[in-house]
This record gives sequence, structure tokens and C-alpha cells, in this order.
Amino acid sequence: MTATTASWLTQSTGIRALTKLEFAYGLASRMAELIGDHSPATAEMLGEMACYVRMTANAIELSLEQASEHADGVWFPNGAVLEPMRAMLAIWMPRVAEIITLIGSHNLLTTPSRVQLNDPKLRPLIDEVLSGADGAAAEQRAAVFRLAWDFAGSSLGGHGFLYERFYLTSAARNKQMLHTRFFDRSRSQTLLQDMLSRTWYQALSRAAT
Repeated sequence: MTATTASWLTQSTGIRALTKLEFAYGLASRMAELIGDHSPATAEMLGEMACYVRMTANAIELSLEQASEHADGVWFPNGAVLEPMRAMLAIWMPRVAEIITLIGSHNLLTTPSRVQLNDPKLRPLIDEVLSGADGAAAEQRAAVFRLAWDFAGSSLGGHGFLYERFYLTSAARNKQMLHTRFFDRSRSQTLLQDMLSRTWYQALSRAAT
């Protein structure tokens, strides 16, 4: 696979992941609202998800700003900007599922099915004990938490996050490859050598010995 093809593939993956992350953030936020969970712990987890959304969007946008033209007028995004996403998305996606599970808690298991909602004997009880916060109807709450279960708890959800974890090989492998093969260390080494060459630092080092 050429570098240009890899950059295009990673960008496509990033766009797909961004949409999924944005959806998951919206879902988790609505779950918290429906159960009246405004705790600092939940706010922190939602903020964590917002960070994933923003960092993914930033990487995609920067890769386009730094795109370069190749043969026949074809443009490719800057692959170096996108390389870290190959490792981090494999970590972020399972974490998103975990956050949805933590916010949902037992509510994911007590969400009534459509059959139960349509049962004339059960429906009054469901409306009484499983309504949402701020006057949200039980049916509205059930729809959101059923969707959360499909996203993070069902066999389909498990398949999706297994796919996300290993789609671009493992996170560990991508981190290793970034460090050993792809990362431009020139600025890091320049900063280090600049510090080591400082007269005051050399004097400090001699004094310490």
C-alpha cells in the first residue's frame, strides 16, 4: 500500500469514526438527561467523549488543510496528521461503549420492549415508574435506552466495537509503527540538543556531579 493510499484510507476511517463518535456523544448526553444524572463523574465522562469528537475532527480538518496534489490533479490528505488516529481510535471506540454502559447502568437492563409498552396491563405501571426526568415520557426514555443497548450492549454492538478495535490492526501495533517508522523526530531532537547545549544547563550538570 502506498503512502497516499494509506492516507486516504485513514482519512475515510476518521470521517466514519467522527460520525460515530458524534452520534455516541449525543446518545450518552441524552441518556444522562433522561435519568437526571448531572453528577461531576458523568459530566467528566461526557467531556471525555467530547474530547474524542473534537480531536478527531481536528485531525481530519488539518489533514485537508495540509493536503498535497499528486499525479493527474489528484489530492491526498496529509497522512502524517492522521497516523495517530490509527492507534487512538482503537482505544477511544471501546471506551465510548464503556461510558455509555456506565451512564446507562441498570437502566439498560430494565428498558421495556415494544411488546411490553403495548401491553395494556403493563403500560400504566411503566408510565409510572419508568418515565424520564423533566417530564419525559416512558416511551421516549425507553427508545433512547433501547438504542443505547443496541449500540453498546447487544451482539451487534459487540461486533461493531470488536471491528473498531482491530480494523486497522491493534492499537499497540500502530503505536509501535508510529514510533519506529513514521514519526518525524527532527524537531524533538532539535529541542533536546538545544537544551543540552545551553551553557547554564552544562554548568548545572557539572555542579550536580
